[in-house]
Amino acid sequence: MVIRLLSSLFLIASLLFTVSMHAQWESVASLPMDERHHPVTFSIDGIGYVLTGSTPSTFATNDFARYIPDMDAWETMDDFPGPARSFSYGIAYEGKGYVGFGRNLDQHLNDMWSFDSQTGEWNELAVCPCQGRTHPAFLEAGGVIYVGLGNNNGDLKDWWAYTIATDSWKEIAEFPGPQRHHPYQFTVDDVPYAGFGHHQSDIYNTFYRYNVEDDTWTQMNDFPGEGRVAGTQFSYNGKGYVLSGQGEDHTNFEVGEFWEYDPLTDSWEVMPSHPGSGRWAPGSFLIENEVYFLAGRADEGDKNDMMRYILPLSPTSVFEVEAEEINIYPNPVSNEFSISGNDQEVKGLEIRNTVGQVVLSLSNPGKTIYIADLSSGTYFVSLVMEDDSLSVGRFIKK
Repeated sequence: MVIRLLSSLFLIASLLFTVSMHAQWESVASLPMDERHHPVTFSIDGIGYVLTGSTPSTFATNDFARYIPDMDAWETMDDFPGPARSFSYGIAYEGKGYVGFGRNLDQHLNDMWSFDSQTGEWNELAVCPCQGRTHPAFLEAGGVIYVGLGNNNGDLKDWWAYTIATDSWKEIAEFPGPQRHHPYQFTVDDVPYAGFGHHQSDIYNTFYRYNVEDDTWTQMNDFPGEGRVAGTQFSYNGKGYVLSGQGEDHTNFEVGEFWEYDPLTDSWEVMPSHPGSGRWAPGSFLIENEVYFLAGRADEGDKNDMMRYILPLSPTSVFEVEAEEINIYPNPVSNEFSISGNDQEVKGLEIRNTVGQVVLSLSNPGKTIYIADLSSGTYFVSLVMEDDSLSVGRFIKK
């Protein structure tokens, strides 16, 4: 007999796993600044930050604001003290924001700046001994900021490492694919990934992993959708995400495409598109499990609005409810898996997908679970044992 809930513990697991079940894109407070594309975005300690970019009237800006999610409100900050810029990027690491590169009216930039969220102060850091550039890859892994690709009157494929602790730069193994600018990039578990982007008339769907340990690159599976350029990206809970942008004809997607990358399976899954057409050069930042998507150039022109999408809670949130973690094997799973780590009989089982939908619910299922009919992807399991205790786990269906 299919069960709904067997105990209050099962209810807790169900609530935690289904926070995102009804999640949709929703509008939140617009930026307190002009419409723009190429904003620099990052978040620190639950606060979102946006600065610089191009407006309909100004190629390069240096305005700066922060978003307080509890109030759904923005505060205007003192202007960024470095050269006004657009086509730049930023990241956050250990309470500081890092911003660099891009272009002002007459110069491709190769600088680096840090923002201290506690003091509100900016500091100029070591200049990269590389070419200045627009639209580079810019990402952090293990206290190192990696910068590469981009454009300086021609596309580039060099790759550089900036060590935050020593304020120093080093050139490392160059990107293995064709030179390009406006790539997508993210870091998952301190592993950098970069790809897509374009060079002249070519827009790519190729994707690569940089191997920090031995300074080499590995080409991953090609992206299963259309090649893309000039969107935004982030990582969360062991996955990478790419959002919006333009397709192989270098025009906005008809819908705001949203994709999730799983490094464990080297595979991509479609997520709910944001409202409206895709956007060229938008921004995004992540606060806990909420992604905020803002600005960019839509079909009807530049925007200064912002939308929010709530991602599934991390399994860690469930484990914190005094739930015992089960072992699932084999994992990844083909047709069936077994459960170990708890000697009790299982009274009830519930499996949910990454958007919170229940895909399997059983009473007295035993210790071997058959899932041949499930689609490939990541799933969360909650079990109620014979003493009404809760056990939880996660598996990947091949």
